[in-house]
Amino acid sequence: MNKNKAIVLTGIFIIIAVLGVRYGRNIFSIKLFGDYNMQDIFNLQKMGLSMESSSLSSIHEPFYYNRLDYHLGIIDSYIDQIQNQQKQAEDYFVQKNGLYPLGVYSSLNPTQPDSQTVVETIKKDMLDLGEKMHDNDEAKAQIEAKYDAYFTALLDVANLHDQLVDYTQREKYKDDNYATYYELDPQLTEKIKIFQPIQTELRALVKQRMAAAIPVISEDTTDPLDTIVLVANTLNNDTNKAYAEFENWQAAETDQKDAQLLVMQQAFDTLMNDLDIYQTKLENNKSYDVIAIGTVVPHFITQVNDFSNQYEVVLRDIKNNEFDDTGTVTADDLEISLDLVQMQYQSLIVVANPQ
Repeated sequence: MNKNKAIVLTGIFIIIAVLGVRYGRNIFSIKLFGDYNMQDIFNLQKMGLSMESSSLSSIHEPFYYNRLDYHLGIIDSYIDQIQNQQKQAEDYFVQKNGLYPLGVYSSLNPTQPDSQTVVETIKKDMLDLGEKMHDNDEAKAQIEAKYDAYFTALLDVANLHDQLVDYTQREKYKDDNYATYYELDPQLTEKIKIFQPIQTELRALVKQRMAAAIPVISEDTTDPLDTIVLVANTLNNDTNKAYAEFENWQAAETDQKDAQLLVMQQAFDTLMNDLDIYQTKLENNKSYDVIAIGTVVPHFITQVNDFSNQYEVVLRDIKNNEFDDTGTVTADDLEISLDLVQMQYQSLIVVANPQ
């Protein structure tokens, strides 16, 4: 993942430069977040990528949704981290007869800002983004109307997590024989259960609005930038469709799996066919020659190719009855690959979107 993060960050900084050229404004101080953890947020802040100091007076609607989705991606990663910490603690209790695993909750750097500080920072940045987007005030109001419930629930999670981190870092469990852990951990689980559907709803709304803000491009276009949008939309839809059919295969009853496997194969064939057609279209319409786009288009195509390669392995392993959690490509690997496609897609749309 470190290599993939580096690729994504490289693409993001290219995008910053491109947007600065495209809109004629200095946007190098805008904070850009990917699917990273809490420490990554503050590492970016130290680099000066802060919305508060931005001289950009306005942003366009697709850019607004793109940034919101990156922020929400951070929260998804944060919740995943907490749940992984909980699982490690629970597993250790079972295996070690109740001896608390030092470091499970205290593995975070003690100098890292607490979770509440991070959440408040993200909230402020999301509101700042709204202050700069006026293309669709109605859509923005619909999103921001959900913020109070969203951040209240998230802060409940963050507060309990901070308490557990402090409890283990200060080794307070030695004073109460882990009683506080047994009290707080179930509360944290419950707060996460309350928060997750709120998170899912908000992120789905942002993605829905982002999709609606992206223009529909004719298949007959010869414009280089329009072609990029067309190709990005098509291949992103293809990868999402293929992954959805894989999930349907996982959920299918035993007697339905063979039929669903055929649907998976059809989705894969469509993706491969479109990859061939639309890469040719990019070349014919000279989309790769648009200097402002730099390497963003090739990065997107590379991620789609990576996804298709992994999907092909999954298909092969399923057919050979060899697909499992220890295989060459697992379900988690495929999901990560899809996420990387979508991250590149969103960034590409922001750059190529005609204004």
